[in-house]
Amino acid sequence: MSLYEFCEVCNVSLSQDSYKSHMTGKRHKLQVERLANTKTIEETGLFVQGVPPGVSASELQTVFGRFGSVSKIEIYGNKAYVNYSEKTSREEAIKHQHTVLNKVLDVRRRVIQMRANRSSEENHHKRGFAQSQQPPVSSQATEVKPLKIDEAVILRSLIDPAPITDQLNCLKKVLLAEPNHCHYVVQNICSDLVKSLKPNFRICELLAFGSMTTGLAFKDSDLDVYAQLEFDTSTHLLSGGDQTSFKKSFAKVKSSLYSKKYLFGNIVPISHAKIPIIKFVHLKTNISCDLSFNDAIGYCNSRLLRHYLNMNERFFDLLFFIKCWARMHNLCASNKLSNFSLSMLGLSFLLSLKEASGNKIVPPVQELLTGADTSNPHHIVSGWRCGFNETPITVTLPDSPEFSFLGLLKNFFEYIGKLPFDTHVISVLTGEFIKRETFLGSPGDLPEVYEPYRCHIAENPANVLFKAGQSAVIHDPFKLSHNLMGRVVPTVLSEFIQACKTSEEKCTAGIANNDEQLRLLHALLDPKSLRGKTAGKQTSIVVELPKDSSSKNVIDLIHSIFEKILFLEISAQSTDNVNAKVKKIEGMTDVHGTDILDVICCEGTKDVWNGRKKAKSTVNSKGTCLLKNPLTFENEQYISEFIAGQSTQKVHVNFKCEISCKENKLHLCLSDTSEKSYANFNSVTSFLHQQLPKWISSLSSVIVAECESSGTTSAVRE
Repeated sequence: MSLYEFCEVCNVSLSQDSYKSHMTGKRHKLQVERLANTKTIEETGLFVQGVPPGVSASELQTVFGRFGSVSKIEIYGNKAYVNYSEKTSREEAIKHQHTVLNKVLDVRRRVIQMRANRSSEENHHKRGFAQSQQPPVSSQATEVKPLKIDEAVILRSLIDPAPITDQLNCLKKVLLAEPNHCHYVVQNICSDLVKSLKPNFRICELLAFGSMTTGLAFKDSDLDVYAQLEFDTSTHLLSGGDQTSFKKSFAKVKSSLYSKKYLFGNIVPISHAKIPIIKFVHLKTNISCDLSFNDAIGYCNSRLLRHYLNMNERFFDLLFFIKCWARMHNLCASNKLSNFSLSMLGLSFLLSLKEASGNKIVPPVQELLTGADTSNPHHIVSGWRCGFNETPITVTLPDSPEFSFLGLLKNFFEYIGKLPFDTHVISVLTGEFIKRETFLGSPGDLPEVYEPYRCHIAENPANVLFKAGQSAVIHDPFKLSHNLMGRVVPTVLSEFIQACKTSEEKCTAGIANNDEQLRLLHALLDPKSLRGKTAGKQTSIVVELPKDSSSKNVIDLIHSIFEKILFLEISAQSTDNVNAKVKKIEGMTDVHGTDILDVICCEGTKDVWNGRKKAKSTVNSKGTCLLKNPLTFENEQYISEFIAGQSTQKVHVNFKCEISCKENKLHLCLSDTSEKSYANFNSVTSFLHQQLPKWISSLSSVIVAECESSGTTSAVRE
């Protein structure tokens, strides 16, 4: 018996174990879907040659529409592709002779050749380019490595003692991209994109945004480009008349980039993301680029940020250094803060600045909305008001130490450490903090400037600004339903806040001691300066008590989840020996004065929290367990047992969980007690932040029944 299985769909041989997971995997399913689509296109499609110049798609529809409903027509020079809705229509059309402008067309059944069989050299000899015109194709063209500035180079530039202004200038010299360079990059990439895409689209408008347009770009920063595309109706006819079909546009852009391998490399289409993009490297500039198709709000955000940066040179210096600082400490990443959310936190700080009289120094976004140019095509984007008065504003800062660069930097770090992330929404629109309850209640209670949000929620009730359990909320300045920190879990927020507090202490010491100030920026940027202090040693989770459930019953359920689903060994501790006040930590609601109801020590060696989605899919496909929707407690147990049975790798998790109750909410304070790496603690707590509130809500119906049937009690003392 063979130890290998062959997948005919993917044309690959795999071991038996790998074959099973492959058959249920995403790649195999996509290939099955791709082949099915190819078969449909071949069964309903015609390949037409000899199309006279100037013939439109509507004229071809008149010719071929006699035999049935035409779903799509695409014309490329003297060739065209025609697809019917039904294959019987195609078979009828192939029997007849077709004439356009007294010229007989050559019509055949459409046959699609797999691209994998085409050499890279053939891709450069397409119609419209003479072979002699093609630039030489490098064998390494699709595997280029964009520039990356090493951390050590940045730190070395600051090694010599110098005044704070000189330190900042040295940092700019090493890291900051010159405006002329940014302009060159934007012009070259957008020009090559237009040349590649314009032949396929009637409308092809490209808008660059991000740090390359705000001035905050590093020398190794990438470029963000928004593409507004619309097919040419004279050469393309799509089913239903939808000339802006995203899927077809995305596919056409992808094929256009692949066909220009002498211009673009490292092409990675990501079509199933929340915001679909195509990533690539522009070979001439060696710059990475993200091409998006969603909307132009990112472009409007960049214009707004640049407007604020131009108000005062110190504003630019502050946000530039904060971005450097976050980079050096790995605080901005796909699962952490984004660079734009960090900039908005910086803007929130600037909006808090006041003169001695108490008047605000920097105008909030809502004041800029007055006098906006309503004729601007981007005044309204996707239903959101994005236009603002772009008349330049010069802000003069008071002549005092707290408004110097160092004073602003120190105060920014202090400001972040005191932000009410857990209870308020940070609004750069108003420059104020708004209680979360205001957004959760009637939208009519919001300030008048939030009228676009009220209208949006009325039409899209599920698309609210934030969901229960999110650790921080700062909304987009224009798209008011978008939480810029929605993906930031409490452990990451705690790490960020602690880093700010540590940096604020260093700034304070630098202000007081001139010797320390001479090397302050080096001390702030050195990753070793925060290592060990920013690790997620402690975090908190807030859980709503389900209706008709007591805190005791919910805590019993938490015990069961820890033991039976997460395979943690728990041991109860007496609350008599614990401080009756729960320690307040970053990102946690103030629960001072609240008695601790339960204290348990948890220990585990099996990672059953990662890979649950994939395990659920595998269990479903095998049919070994009848999984319900939503999953029952027994279903969750089975998935954990399945994961544990598949993996032999051990992890080590040790933490203490203190549970208190306030305002009908349970507050879980989790403290890492392991002497080893914090990675496992961060992993399990990040999972619990996302999943525990959902479990408590979905499994609440079994709380009382399980407790009554087992007769068990927890360490809770009511």
